[in-house]
Amino acid sequence: MTPVIYRAGRYGAGPATAGILSDMGYAIDASVRALFDHFGEPGGPDYHGHPGTPYWLDPSRTLLELPVTTVYAGLLSCLGPSLLPRAARVPKLPGILARTGLLERIPLTPEGVPVRDALRDINAAIAQKVPVLVFSFQSPSLDIGHTPYVRMDADLARFYDWWERVLAHLARRGVAPATVASVRDAARLA
Repeated sequence: MTPVIYRAGRYGAGPATAGILSDMGYAIDASVRALFDHFGEPGGPDYHGHPGTPYWLDPSRTLLELPVTTVYAGLLSCLGPSLLPRAARVPKLPGILARTGLLERIPLTPEGVPVRDALRDINAAIAQKVPVLVFSFQSPSLDIGHTPYVRMDADLARFYDWWERVLAHLARRGVAPATVASVRDAARLA
């Protein structure tokens, strides 16, 4: 079996990644974590201006970018793209905005995102008509002691509970699972 979808470690796709993946026959890249300046370091990946919905990486529409779903939630969510980058320059202001329910950026991951926030993210993504919800986690989190998110039995139980609650919520909201082929075919029709 030949792999058809790729995600760079630490979301670190570089300027040559798309060309290399196209040359190797990949159909989808999932390396972008939209709305994040992920590392905030010189030369680190900065995806804060990237769309949170699928988009083609090449004019021939052979390589689709499928970013991790991240949405802005809160009373000021419509101002998220312009407000949050400016707020980030003021120490603690993004946290204050999030805790007060004014503005929060929530990625779909069980790693560092409480389930209540993930459910809010899912609801916001559905309301915003995001066409596909993309989740992310590190595979070592499936066992104890390999990531900072799963250090003991209770963490692992919480990790699996997160998925059970999220998958049940998706089912209640009528969100159906998709294959790589169905996502790519739908993107071609859009």
